[in-house]
Amino acid sequence: MVSETLTNTMNNNSQYAIAICEIHNKQLHGFDESSSPDIQSHIIATYVLDAEEFYDEIDNGSMLNIMRRSYEDRMPSLRHDNIRNYKNIVSDSSYFTFDVVKLYELDGYETVAAKKTYWIKIIQKKWRKIYNERQRIIQGRRSVRAIQERERTGQWPKGLRYLPSIHKQQ
Repeated sequence: MVSETLTNTMNNNSQYAIAICEIHNKQLHGFDESSSPDIQSHIIATYVLDAEEFYDEIDNGSMLNIMRRSYEDRMPSLRHDNIRNYKNIVSDSSYFTFDVVKLYELDGYETVAAKKTYWIKIIQKKWRKIYNERQRIIQGRRSVRAIQERERTGQWPKGLRYLPSIHKQQ
């Protein structure tokens, strides 16, 4: 059964959604003659959440816990045809998370996802570096020596003149 959130997301051509994803596994998700032949090489969107469901899930986290427990119960017998270290991947505590994804529908009507969360992580990492550098410069500008040089020359000391930004400087 297709959820209303997923139907709305796909019909509105919404670019991105929040979903809980997992690697498709024939043992867990099934495979028959109507399945897409390459479904085993895709990440499926198990649950697509709207904003209200997402915030409720953040508060109680029940869905993620249920999914983790279901995998723990099946762990001894889990195998994957294409991935040798499948057990290590799914036993990782960060396997079940909320991801920003772009949804696609395959020929067999399976909803698969392309994870986009990594872009957020890249931006966070870049901003964290910039923020730390800005804090260092601001702290340096508070020193008596830096303030005196600014009063004498009209410029901050070298190394404290440029306040980095996420935008490229011209």
